[in-house]
Amino acid sequence: MRRLAAVLVLACVVVCAAPHARGQETERRARKVDEFADIQLSDLMARLDYFANALTNEPGASGFIIVYRSRRDPEGLSGRVDDPMKRYLVESRGIPASRLATVDGGEASCFAVEFWLVPPGTAPTPRADAYTREFTDTESARKFDEYHYPLAHDDEGQPEIVLFGNSLEGFAAALHKQPRALGY
Repeated sequence: MRRLAAVLVLACVVVCAAPHARGQETERRARKVDEFADIQLSDLMARLDYFANALTNEPGASGFIIVYRSRRDPEGLSGRVDDPMKRYLVESRGIPASRLATVDGGEASCFAVEFWLVPPGTAPTPRADAYTREFTDTESARKFDEYHYPLAHDDEGQPEIVLFGNSLEGFAAALHKQPRALGY
C-alpha cells in the first residue's frame, strides 16, 4: 500500500510538473507572436494591443518588431513603418522603450511585419527568403524613401506640416554606413 501511495505521489509530481517544465522551455526560446502584411489601421491597432498584452504577460522578454520590405519598396520603408508601432506601444500601452527593438529585416519576397517575444539570451529567427543588399560606392543614385508629410491646420485654420517623430533617422543611419554617399 505504501508502495502504491509512493508511486501515485511520484506520478502526480511528474504529471503536475510537466506543464511547468514545458512552460519554462518555451520561455527560453524566441517565438513569433504575429505576422501580417498590408492591413487596415484598425487591424494593426488590435495586433499591437495583443502584442502589448503578450509583453506584459512576459515581463522578462523583449519585443522585436521586424519589417521586411519587398524588392520594390525603398530602403526607408522599414523605419517609417516600425517607428510609429514602437511609439504606440511605448506612449499608449506603457511598454518601456528599452524592452522594444525595431529591426529592418531587409528585402524579402513580399512586405511583412513580424512581432517576436524574445527572452534574454535568445534571438528571433530571420525569414529564409530575406536578405540585405550591399550597395557600392560607385553605384548611381537611388531613392532611399519617399514620404509625403500630411498637412494639419493650426488654431487659425492655416495649414502646417506635421512631422512624425524620427522619420529621418533611417536615412541618417544609411548615410553613416556609407560615408562617401551624399543625401538629397
